[in-house]
Amino acid sequence: MSDHKENKNSKNEQLEQFRVDDRHKKLTTNQGVKVAEDEFSLKAGSRGPTLMEDFHFREKMTHFDHERIPERVVHARGFAAHGEFQVYESMKKYTKAKFLQNPNVKTPVFVRFSTVAGSRGSAETVRDARGFATKFYTEEGNYDLVGNNIPVLQGRLFSYTDTQLIRLGGPNFHELPVNRSVCPFHNNQRDGYGRQTINKGQVSYHKNSLANNTPTPAREVEGGYTHYQEKVEGRKIKARSESFNDHFSQATLFWNSMSKPEKEHMIQAFSFELGKVKNKAVQKQVVEMFSNVSLELASSFAKAVGIIPSEKGSSNVTKSSPALSQENTAKKAASRKVGVIISDGFNEKEVMAVFDALKEEGVMVETISNQLGTVKGSDGTELEIDHTFLTGESVLFDALYAVGGNKEDNKFISDASYFINEAFSHFKPIGATHEGIKWIEQNNIENSPGVIKGDSMKSFADNFIKAIAAHRHWDCQVV
Repeated sequence: MSDHKENKNSKNEQLEQFRVDDRHKKLTTNQGVKVAEDEFSLKAGSRGPTLMEDFHFREKMTHFDHERIPERVVHARGFAAHGEFQVYESMKKYTKAKFLQNPNVKTPVFVRFSTVAGSRGSAETVRDARGFATKFYTEEGNYDLVGNNIPVLQGRLFSYTDTQLIRLGGPNFHELPVNRSVCPFHNNQRDGYGRQTINKGQVSYHKNSLANNTPTPAREVEGGYTHYQEKVEGRKIKARSESFNDHFSQATLFWNSMSKPEKEHMIQAFSFELGKVKNKAVQKQVVEMFSNVSLELASSFAKAVGIIPSEKGSSNVTKSSPALSQENTAKKAASRKVGVIISDGFNEKEVMAVFDALKEEGVMVETISNQLGTVKGSDGTELEIDHTFLTGESVLFDALYAVGGNKEDNKFISDASYFINEAFSHFKPIGATHEGIKWIEQNNIENSPGVIKGDSMKSFADNFIKAIAAHRHWDCQVV
């Protein structure tokens, strides 16, 4: 077995040697030569041609011309984060993977979330399949887990490696800092584009006598990887198993598992997207395809786009899974983002008490007003504004807290009302104290589910946090 011991900080510690902080440093070339002039190239006279001997100019231009790596065909748009993985209980009876056997071990991971079809500059909000990938930096080597919310085939094992080869120019992509394993690697692979490792010794083959036949293959009991011995037989044929013709049972299971508001949201989404399609034949094909998932679903959006619903199709799948519905997810306020509409003259003591209660529960608080800068409380306390009504959007927040102040004009009140109504139309929680109570009363939503108002800051904060934790209040009557 490997004698390398990793911990949750192993990857971060390894990456630290590659991190560079350029602040408060002198400008240099890539070779470390300090640069005295970075704005002008070396020329023959002030109006003459640039001279080839200007090595700094050539270095900058060469890098500029070659700095783009071709983006991926899929998963070009996304974000990733470092974290840690800890198994809840030992999986030893199911696997030999060491990092899945000890609940006390924390394994560093790097997780990517992405869209699938969009380019690197595409929006993250598009209706697209989502993908994710997790790289586990274990003491037995890297373990990559790749997933999509649509079925995928084994061809990805080939495609992902092939993609790295063409994008990075060679086989040494494993030496990039984020790709490196935290455990040592030893083999006879040498050279190639991007090679960083300096291998000692005369030989690069196995078996060899000059290095006593090392590196040596590890036996299974020593942690050597062995493939699962599964019996496989059959004739060579370009065909697929009959079971692959099941294209709709998973989709039906998903539909069956949705709550009523979620189903309505899906119907509206299909109605919107299909309503943008100009070809009636294509619209009809989509309706017929989804009839195999659910006649209820297909008929609902078919009517919205003016297509006669199909009478064929349907599904005999009746199973459902509560785990697939967001209605059954853990209800916590932590990590939710609340937009606070506030202006000059706010009651800083009471409002800050609410802020403190929200932050204690892990809620992120961001302020909104008619202009950036600061607003002053009744005692002169200044509060920094994060967004204006123009630079922020109601849809960017999980909840709104209407506070106000004592100096709002009609434009401010109009903008605040727009924000509040937009949040309400998305069934989001809305809290109101002080001047904000008037705004929700003017919009006739003060008695709606998820709308919290109050004069006692303690009880208001408690009830508002509960409303935030619920995330959406689907029983609101939106008109």
